[in-house]
Amino acid sequence: MVLVAGAVTVAAIVIASSGPGSSNVGTPTGPYARPGPFAAGVTTEQLPGGPVEVWYPVDRSAAVGHPRAAYDLRDWLPPALAARVPIGMGSFTTDAYREVAGSKRGPFPLVLFAAGLYSFRDQSTFLTTWLASWGFVVASPEFTAHDVTEFFTDLGAKPPAGPSDYQVLLDTETLVFHDSAAGGGVLADLVRPGAVGIVGHSLGGLDAIQFAGRPEVAVYVALAAGSSPPPPDLPAKPSLYMTGSEDRDVLPAWVRATYDAAPPPKKLVSLPSAGHLAFTDLCLINRGHGGVGAIGTALDLPLPAGAPFTGRAVDGCGPGNLSASAGFAVIRQDVTAELKMYLSAGH
Repeated sequence: MVLVAGAVTVAAIVIASSGPGSSNVGTPTGPYARPGPFAAGVTTEQLPGGPVEVWYPVDRSAAVGHPRAAYDLRDWLPPALAARVPIGMGSFTTDAYREVAGSKRGPFPLVLFAAGLYSFRDQSTFLTTWLASWGFVVASPEFTAHDVTEFFTDLGAKPPAGPSDYQVLLDTETLVFHDSAAGGGVLADLVRPGAVGIVGHSLGGLDAIQFAGRPEVAVYVALAAGSSPPPPDLPAKPSLYMTGSEDRDVLPAWVRATYDAAPPPKKLVSLPSAGHLAFTDLCLINRGHGGVGAIGTALDLPLPAGAPFTGRAVDGCGPGNLSASAGFAVIRQDVTAELKMYLSAGH
């Protein structure tokens, strides 16, 4: 198979697997490579410690005439720093529609999404909206103890004490199930009780691995996540691991070591020429005008190596990397297929 991705020609996508799986894994084609039968709605719920973004299936006819939802990275910066960033530099229009009524063809299974260190809950809407289009409710909490806001508030100092990511994810699950069962708002009767899935990127991928030990979790997906040695007591749950071959933040060898230690059934996919941000929206933001690295320049701060919007924090968005569209095609297909297989969404 050959993918042509901008200036990058990708000769192969490396696959490893143990147990049953789709023959389309690791390819940009397959039953979930196109948008699903639904449009994606989005709403913001609230935990005591911070917001939760929730994407959900919407009948396409209900979305007609509604503008697509957008977010702006400046909203995660302290006001004094946000004022330094030109308007529009950090904005991104998603494929979801805010506060549109959810589809009555549910209820739908719940998937939790865990963002990475010094990131933000909307970081991967290319995937969360896609999953909503295929009949999942996807909830992504803000990890306020270590999100991008916290980094720029304390400029990399030790983050404040707060609930663990595990507790935030558990509270998110409880909140969404409650709001669905309560029968009010756009999530009314939308979420199917029972088994859930979890997807995480980077540190959020390690969170997903840990959270997958819970009895209600049927499947987990770890994007650019792993360690060497691997985390102890890897859950005996179906899993999908994905990595970028050029990731300089979470090395592919770490992902492979964790995958090797994970119980089957399991799959591993490596995206050639892809970096750490291949699993996020970030390579599309301010594209053609300096990318998110231009935000770091506009802030005019002596930021440490690896700080958001600078240096390695834009890993994978260069001209020699796999294009976002080529990477997204594989990620969307594989993650959707994995969740469909084990959550039996039936839509």
